[in-house]
Amino acid sequence: MISHHDQMLTRAAAFLGVAVIVIAGIMMLIYPSVDDLPDGFRSPVLAFEFATTESDLAFMTGNDEETRQIRREMNRGQLVDMVFPFAYGGLIFVLLLALSRMGYLLPKIGIIFVLAIIPADLWENQVMYAITERLDEGLLAADLLPRLHVATWLKWWAIGLSAICLAVGYFQQKNFLNGVISFFAGAGVTAAWMSGSNAVFVEIMVLILTVFFGYFSILSIYQYWLMKKKGYIT
Repeated sequence: MISHHDQMLTRAAAFLGVAVIVIAGIMMLIYPSVDDLPDGFRSPVLAFEFATTESDLAFMTGNDEETRQIRREMNRGQLVDMVFPFAYGGLIFVLLLALSRMGYLLPKIGIIFVLAIIPADLWENQVMYAITERLDEGLLAADLLPRLHVATWLKWWAIGLSAICLAVGYFQQKNFLNGVISFFAGAGVTAAWMSGSNAVFVEIMVLILTVFFGYFSILSIYQYWLMKKKGYIT
């Protein structure tokens, strides 16, 4: 039998793991599919997040039905994304808290970073809504793009630094697989930043983070099932 606190953390991680998978799946279905994106981008939402000029928003600018539909679908995706940071940020928080309870220092510091994820992501969503609203009205949105850039990178850096803190904790625990996956998640964010938000590096960063979140979501669900089966969780 494990302690009551550890049981709660295991349950919370499993619940949040399910939430991450379900919400991510919904967002994949809701966000628009666009062929004509800025060079290097394959995901419309990433092309939007990392837009720095009006021309970067050309794929969703205009008054024709196609671009209006792209903006509608983008807004629907952003609506779901108002919930998503509570799921993925919560999962990282629980993982860091579990390592912190073992006495590791950097995971404790990582909790500070993870607490920045939710407000940063919500701020990013708010700016993106403001931009689509401007575009719906046929107005320019260039003045909002610097704000979007700051909000976007605050979110990604909060995720990346949290992942690095996880990596150090797992390496101290000698859990090398978890450590390597967490390290590459943080390294992906660093590489994308150093590239100057290059589209290819951004897409690779998100691919690595998709593996990171998918792995820890499934692992958390499996660990709960295994502990429940063995009677460690009442």
